[in-house]
Amino acid sequence: MEARGRQWRLVMAYGGFEIFAKAHMCHFRETGSPHVSHFVEIAQRKYSAISNHRYSLPIVTTRSAKAIATAKSLLREDTTDGRFWHGWLESPDEPVDCLHAVQLARVVRNLSAHGVLSPDVAIRLGAVALCDALVTAIVRIAGDVITESVSRRSR
Repeated sequence: MEARGRQWRLVMAYGGFEIFAKAHMCHFRETGSPHVSHFVEIAQRKYSAISNHRYSLPIVTTRSAKAIATAKSLLREDTTDGRFWHGWLESPDEPVDCLHAVQLARVVRNLSAHGVLSPDVAIRLGAVALCDALVTAIVRIAGDVITESVSRRSR
């Protein structure tokens, strides 16, 4: 699949994950923030299957100074997504937990959907493999939440 298709696969997967998360919030009987990150925080506390997950994601860049500068220029650091993106670029080899995988998926989804992360830039930065890894991560999180919630109901 070409770069644009793999980016849009992440865009669509994240959109589906958002819908799943918002619908599942009723199951948690929680009030408060309807944001996906709030859902993941609750799910990590509630379900052991996802609380211990760590994801080793492909490094976004070749680690050259030029590639890092390009990646950092995609988002201003004074935004929530920008702070997360810049922080992740500083230590991309550290495995991330579910919450950070979902936050990174949101950032890369937004960059891709709004045309900031063009296919050419994604290829140069090595971000295409990152899109694939993030799709796998959010699908696994959703699957584990479903599996654990169904098994709890059948007890």
